[in-house]
Order: sequence, then structure tokens, then C-alpha cells
Amino acid sequence: MATLRVAVGLLVFVVGIALIVFVFVQAYNLFDTVDDEIAKVGATADNPDSDDQAMPGSGPTLGQVAVGVGLRIGLLIALGFLAGLVSTQGVRMIAAHRGSGRA
Repeated sequence: MATLRVAVGLLVFVVGIALIVFVFVQAYNLFDTVDDEIAKVGATADNPDSDDQAMPGSGPTLGQVAVGVGLRIGLLIALGFLAGLVSTQGVRMIAAHRGSGRA
């Protein structure tokens, strides 16, 4: 039974670490695509390479892009926090079994 507790604690820790890795990959993808999203702000519907101002309704505004990026950053922060809690709980489960007194 004790081995099962350690195994579950280790599994919870590994899931937490996997979630943290997922957050880092998503953060990289987010910051890799921000430039493309900002470039679409000034593009017209007819010519994406144009330096002309966007026609109304033809593309996102800078505010829409900023809100979208801000929401994604907030979600990444929340997911990173939760992933840290999950991995910490796994460590606490293992420590409780080993009787380290830090559980």
C-alpha cells in the first residue's frame, strides 16, 4: 500500500512537470505569433502587404490584438500556477510517506 502512495505521488509530480512544460511551449508559441498578429492590424482586406490603414471591419484593431494577447498571457500565468500546485502536491505526497515532516 505504501508503494502505491509513492507511485501516485510520483505520478502527480510528473503530471505537474508535464503541465509546466506545456505552459512553456504555449508561451513560446504565443510570443512567436504576436508579430504576425500585430502586422495584420495595418493590412487591408485587398492587399495584406499594403502600408495603407485598414478599412473598417477588414482586420483586427490594435486593441483587439492587445486584449487577445493579454487574455492568453493571463491564462498562461494561471495554468503555470496550477501546474506548480500540482507538482508541489505530488512532492508533498511522497514526503508524507517518507515521514520527512514537511508534508
